[in-house]
Amino acid sequence: MKKGSYFLLRKANWLLAGLLVLLGCGDSDDPGVVICEYGSPYSTYEIKGKVTNETDEVIQGIRMRARYAYTRDWEQTLSDTTKTDVGGYYSFKTDVFAVESIQLFAEDIDGDENGAFESDSITISQDEIKLENGERWFLGEGEKTVNFKLKKKR
Repeated sequence: MKKGSYFLLRKANWLLAGLLVLLGCGDSDDPGVVICEYGSPYSTYEIKGKVTNETDEVIQGIRMRARYAYTRDWEQTLSDTTKTDVGGYYSFKTDVFAVESIQLFAEDIDGDENGAFESDSITISQDEIKLENGERWFLGEGEKTVNFKLKKKR
């Protein structure tokens, strides 16, 4: 009887492992995109804008950082970083799980090279980004333009 119980337990483990593999793996048409399909709603967010000084001149080389805060009770965030181009523009496009808010930071990290500017930040709530074209676990795509006007350091 012991040998039969061991055999059944082993077969049940293989069956459960196979079931978990089938249910836990998503697939995507784009091999570079990893999407957790089962039970994890996600969205595509595009945040873009322009950084200027107080006299509306563009500022190149400002480090832009986006921090995505999830809707869970636990504190977990995802960050993304870029710099402004020669026209002062920046852009983030990210597939992330549903977020409660996105916090943007503009930081002058090159010192006096293009003028010294004070850092600035803004928080965008989920309500400010209208999601469209969602289906199933994909909640949709949302876009928001956020321009920064940085003050010179005194």
